[in-house]
Amino acid sequence: MAEAIVGVITDKLVAFLTEEASLLKEVDEEVLEIARELRSILSVLKDADKRAETEEDNVSDGVRSWVQELREAALQAEDVITDYRHHMAEQPCLGNQRSFVEYLRKIACFIPFYCSSLKRRHDLAWKIQNIKSRLFRINKRSKSYGFMNSIQQGSTSNATQNVVTSYDPRGASRYLREDELVGIEAARDKLVGVLLDESSQRTVIPVVGMGGSGKTTLTHQVYDLVKGKFHCHAWVQVPRQCRREELLRTLIRELFESTKASVPSEIYAMDGGKLTDKLREYLKEKKYLVVFDDVWNEDFWGDIEHALTDDKVGGRIMITTRKMQVARFCESFSSVHIHDMERLPVEKAWELFCKRTFRSGGCCPRELEKISGDIVERCEGLPLAIVVIAGLLSRKNKTIHEWQRFHASLSSELENDLQLKSIIKILSLSYYDLPYYLKSCLLYFGMFPRGHSIRNGRLIRQWIAEGFVKAVQDKTLEDVAQEYMNTTASKFRGTTRRLSIKINSSTDDLHGIKFPHAHSAIVFCEDETVNNIVPVFMTNFEFLKVLDFEDAPRLDHFPEEIGRLFDLRYLSVRNTKVKVFPKSISKLENLETLDLRYSFVCELPADLIKRLCKLRNIYALNIEHEDEGVFRRGCRGIKVVGGIGFSKVLQKLFHIEVGHEGVDDLFKELSNLTQLRTLGIYLRVRSEDWRSLCGCIEKMELLDSLFVGSSSENEIIDLEFMSSPPQFLQNINLEGRLKKLPEWFTQLQSGLVKLRLLHSMLEDDPLEVLQNMHNLLELVIDHDAYVGEQIHIKEGAFPKLKVLILTNLSRLRSFIIEETALPLLEELNLGSCPQMKDVPSGLQHLKKLKTLVFDLFPLEFIFLQDFQTAYHVPQVGFSYRDDQGQTQWITLLNLLGLRQELVHKVMEEAQDGASTSGTTATREVHDATLGGAATSSTSKKAVDHE
Repeated sequence: MAEAIVGVITDKLVAFLTEEASLLKEVDEEVLEIARELRSILSVLKDADKRAETEEDNVSDGVRSWVQELREAALQAEDVITDYRHHMAEQPCLGNQRSFVEYLRKIACFIPFYCSSLKRRHDLAWKIQNIKSRLFRINKRSKSYGFMNSIQQGSTSNATQNVVTSYDPRGASRYLREDELVGIEAARDKLVGVLLDESSQRTVIPVVGMGGSGKTTLTHQVYDLVKGKFHCHAWVQVPRQCRREELLRTLIRELFESTKASVPSEIYAMDGGKLTDKLREYLKEKKYLVVFDDVWNEDFWGDIEHALTDDKVGGRIMITTRKMQVARFCESFSSVHIHDMERLPVEKAWELFCKRTFRSGGCCPRELEKISGDIVERCEGLPLAIVVIAGLLSRKNKTIHEWQRFHASLSSELENDLQLKSIIKILSLSYYDLPYYLKSCLLYFGMFPRGHSIRNGRLIRQWIAEGFVKAVQDKTLEDVAQEYMNTTASKFRGTTRRLSIKINSSTDDLHGIKFPHAHSAIVFCEDETVNNIVPVFMTNFEFLKVLDFEDAPRLDHFPEEIGRLFDLRYLSVRNTKVKVFPKSISKLENLETLDLRYSFVCELPADLIKRLCKLRNIYALNIEHEDEGVFRRGCRGIKVVGGIGFSKVLQKLFHIEVGHEGVDDLFKELSNLTQLRTLGIYLRVRSEDWRSLCGCIEKMELLDSLFVGSSSENEIIDLEFMSSPPQFLQNINLEGRLKKLPEWFTQLQSGLVKLRLLHSMLEDDPLEVLQNMHNLLELVIDHDAYVGEQIHIKEGAFPKLKVLILTNLSRLRSFIIEETALPLLEELNLGSCPQMKDVPSGLQHLKKLKTLVFDLFPLEFIFLQDFQTAYHVPQVGFSYRDDQGQTQWITLLNLLGLRQELVHKVMEEAQDGASTSGTTATREVHDATLGGAATSSTSKKAVDHE
């Protein structure tokens, strides 16, 4: 924990020294000394942090105290420097005055300010000196604890030690009987096939998955099945810190022993080069199988690649690892087949739990089914967690009271039970292996409640605002953060940096509580209480960088004090009733992200935009205009009245509203936004203005996402004037009438990833043109974007498409999918197509399909169609309107059950001589469904990923 904090703060101090040219010389030097001390301490901190956090029984109290003291000192250093920046920002500026009289007036105002600030500056200098001395003493004390210097070891990752020193439940996983295996049979058979295929080329098979996902269990089962098919074989457990020579010696011993040969004694005196030669000599013309278990370092393959020869006799190498980077590193050297471990599906997780908990027959008693299901759900499909928890429960009394008590105290059980503690240590290995900046990003997930949906874009912008994202040359901070992803007062102790606050009418009064050191506050509140506590954040949280009120629907205003949050980088009022901001918001000169989507803010004044010169992201979609009709669904972009051209660093701007007034000036300003990556724009313009818009877009060379919407259903979107679209354009969203797809779409065949068309009224099937988009992953055709009667996807079309959404197509009658089309499709959503009378033809060809949704289809279609071609799809859902106009959901499994119920009912009525028609029976089953017997909460994919 401390390593993450100190590392990020050190980066901030260095950036601060680089940016602030106006600092006094003596303060500059003092801050530099603090940064040097922190860097020196950072080199040993990973080892100290790990020992303080994981070796509770062995580590001395002194080490833990040292880590805590360092953490507090680093946080104090950050606060003092932030306070100094505030002080410098408040100083009046004497330059560039219009007249001598004004100059004298400014001096008269400045003198009392200068006198009053002398004491504050003196206090700040004393605090900085105090922190420097404190860090010097902490650094000096570190030598007495014998911490390992990670810089001397080569990298912080290599310095991490294996902290599992007690019971390790993974060891037994290598010795499971076949009848004890659950959920890995298909993967086992697949890997056996890869190992035993006819290829003579050397093949590397990395098995990748998080700790406890069953990598070693699966690999050992495969290894035992096939090792007899090879001339020699070896299983090598790879230590976290492993010298190349020791690894090669271990490999030689294992290979020689597998053939009952004597291990050469001279290998213990050989260096790396001679060991490599020895291995190559032994393996010559041999078909070998080698497993390297638990590989952490990305350069591992480079150490052994030349030792394992490729004599074209079918050598096979398996690697188990938690890191996809390790697997990718192998790809440049050999034929590689990567197997990505998946978590157990619900039914397999339940089967494994029952086998391990109720050993006699593996059947769960009926009274324990509900609580057992809750416990299995907490394991989230992780085999190691299921096995260990099931083993513990197998020794407990099979009473609902004891099991409920165990479930309620599971967190404390994890801390106290020997076996459960081992799970935490095993899973924490991945955490301790992370660099410090990724640790901070990972821990930030704790700001959100369990089960809360977290948007990718929201999290990335909050990481950036906090300073967690390290700048990389030629990459935006958003790009770097995206790479990271591919990963009452008495209740708080120490220095609180981040607050997740849930508020309701019964919440204790927050006005008396101060968190002067807090940097982030995410507020969850659904009632009007939120308006009472907003001023608290302006007065008691002066160092805030992130203030997030998203989904607080009763929030309707901000006080003038918002301007006091000088350090604020991220501000969100998404899904609130805020209409206007006070003028003081223009003082937030460090603001980088302003999220106004689905609020009532309808305009950004020019003077506001000009002052907020660090804005990187403006998100807006106004919902005040509820009477605008169905076409726009009550939404509009936000009006920008000049000033937008001053935002030279602006990267994302959507959605803005452009009308007839001032359109020429606005287009000129848009042309200046050469750093823009995302543009969303609603237009109410003249036909000749489309040419100007196309000219603006062509100048945005870095643009990767484009949204264009017309103001009315009859206005045509004309983008034909763009002869050369931005080369990085990947995501296009067009909402409004089109004569045809723009000609320049053909230039995006290899680049377009997502396309969404709404209200386009295209008469020719757009899929005929789009099927050649070889990298298209997601396609949405919605609200009569196509008005033809048939969609026909031909052989080989859309080779990479994963999501296809065809909804609200009023004239569509048939949908045909030919064999080999859509080979990678995972989600298909068909919705509200009233003319469609039959199930789409060719569903059986979609072998990768995971989710199939028939949204708002007539009840008769759902009950009377044969969905046999969809039986292979794991999740099939249907929705329809009930008699009250409410949307009801039903799964395919429940539908089949209701049909069987219907058949029985008709047969019983026939036997009783009743004259009830099938339609009546269907209605009765329908009524039962509305009673809740078969509804489910299938969710639809959100289009807005930001």
